[in-house]
Amino acid sequence: MSTAPATGPIDVSYVSELLEVALSILERHHDRDLARKTLALRDVLETSRKRVDLDCRETLSKALADLTGAVQDHLDIELAAVVELWTPHITSALTERRAAQR
Repeated sequence: MSTAPATGPIDVSYVSELLEVALSILERHHDRDLARKTLALRDVLETSRKRVDLDCRETLSKALADLTGAVQDHLDIELAAVVELWTPHITSALTERRAAQR
């Protein structure tokens, strides 16, 4: 996942991807903090669409940063779990392969 833009225009595809990943995580893990940050970003997006006269860039940037951090934390935890689960199997297979080659 890429990093949210710090300044300038907001990349709509990044926002869509981030929301998609957050919702996917929420289907597997019922995390109130992640749900709160997802809803906050959706609310800011909805407000910016309804009230074009408001400059929501700062609020949107904060909501993006908050949700990006929460999603990244979940992805890091999931990656660590996969590594922990599969490392013994991979190590064992490599050891067996080396022994067979000798």
